[in-house]
Amino acid sequence: MSKKIERIEEQLIHEIKAGTTLIFIETQEEDETVRILKNVAEVFNKGLSGTDILQEDQNLLEDEGLAQMATESRFGSDSADRNSSTMIDKIKALANKGDTEGTDTIYLFKDIPALLRSEAGRTIDTNTIVNATRIFKTLNKTLRKDKSALVILGLTYDLPKELDNDFKVLYHSVPDIDLLEKIFYDYIADSPLLDAVEKTAKTTIDEILRSAKGLTADQFRRCIASTFIKHQEIGAKTIDDILRIKKEIIQKDGMLEYVEEEVGFENVGGLNNLKEWAKKRKKAFSKEAEQAGLTTPTGILVWGVPGSGKSLISKAISGIWKRPILRFDIGRIFGSYVGESEKNMRNALRRAESIAPCILWIDEIEKAFSSADRGSEVSNRVLGTFLTWMQEKAQSENVFIVATANDVTLLPPELLRKGRFNQLFFVGEPNEEALKEIIAIQLEKHKLDKNNYDIERLGMVAAKKKLTGSEIEQVIIDAQFNAYYDREDPPNDDEIIVEMKAIQKPIATYFLDRIQDDEEKKRKYADVDLMSIDA
Repeated sequence: MSKKIERIEEQLIHEIKAGTTLIFIETQEEDETVRILKNVAEVFNKGLSGTDILQEDQNLLEDEGLAQMATESRFGSDSADRNSSTMIDKIKALANKGDTEGTDTIYLFKDIPALLRSEAGRTIDTNTIVNATRIFKTLNKTLRKDKSALVILGLTYDLPKELDNDFKVLYHSVPDIDLLEKIFYDYIADSPLLDAVEKTAKTTIDEILRSAKGLTADQFRRCIASTFIKHQEIGAKTIDDILRIKKEIIQKDGMLEYVEEEVGFENVGGLNNLKEWAKKRKKAFSKEAEQAGLTTPTGILVWGVPGSGKSLISKAISGIWKRPILRFDIGRIFGSYVGESEKNMRNALRRAESIAPCILWIDEIEKAFSSADRGSEVSNRVLGTFLTWMQEKAQSENVFIVATANDVTLLPPELLRKGRFNQLFFVGEPNEEALKEIIAIQLEKHKLDKNNYDIERLGMVAAKKKLTGSEIEQVIIDAQFNAYYDREDPPNDDEIIVEMKAIQKPIATYFLDRIQDDEEKKRKYADVDLMSIDA
């Protein structure tokens, strides 16, 4: 979390001072949030009463004078809705309580979002939702009169849409570096871990804290304990364990994919301008660069001919910068329920923030946002969520975006405007020199000695055919299979050239023909081309 962003405790104090009565806190760690609510209640000398689906009302501050919430069931007798009815009845009792009952209280409810949410395989009685909505609206007046507030905890805000203007939504983010440091030293105090930490270099401790950014407090504590039990030390292996936990978190979500393939610029043929741009910004994320006044890069859009190395260069930037890369398939976020797609987008972006510093690779971005330019309401809302995040959070949270696109003419103009990305790079068909590099790289990749081949001749034929990198790779693979079938030997130059000439219409030719045949695409292509530089 950026130091510029208020901690949740500060936000809560501000909202209570301002007289906010209905608050929803998005949180991944309930216990930490409850602890903070206790602190806030004590600051204002208020009571704190809480309940969830399994428990009777709890006096969380052990204040004998705090009024308990009524639990009498008032509506809904069906067994499937009994739990939701009971919970909502408790809230209804607050709305109907008399003037002599408890005031100056923070009422805490858990599990409400899950009880009011319809999803696959489960529906909620409409009457329950309507009643709950009206109860919350009535509560606004009652709580304001009593100088009290109601707080709901949930993973994401997911209440009926009619309540959007009634609730203040706060986000309890995972700990920042400073808080992680406090959690770390508080946890190891007076424990066997203390001796192990004293033997660990301060630079290693700092690296552990940086790598832990994105974990909840509880996850961090468990990781420290686990790594000590396994290795009897706190050091480099602790960092490996933290990264393993982060990968597991990403895999559980399903929205992002942790890409582990190691790629460097030596694995990418051509694209020299893009390589040079990335090299010059490798140091731009350091504290020293920030102190020198450098603006932290936020992202690039790489577009052009399919199969020309856009995905590969994304991974290579990750390798050069030594940052984890997360592949974001935006198509996965679109859901069938109202508001679900925007919620999924927010969750995915927050997950990227939690892994930061990292690279967020959005492959074929036009597939997700092309309909936004044609008036799709859902796509427009999702695009708006993404653009707001790019503007406000990507830089401060140290997430660098690499977006790739084949058909840039499908993207909405607001995504392409000046300043949205640091730079737009066009990737066309590789020139002859780039093709020679690509051929050498692909021969080595497929365990063929490049010194046994006439790279100059192969490059010249490939350039004449206007082949791309992906086509070169497939040519070599096909030549290998044919040569192995014929004589169980590697292919020779002539056999590779036969495969090159077998390609009737290379993808680069097809790509450009499609643009030339469509006047609107041709105009848009020319506009974006003027904003871009050759990769």
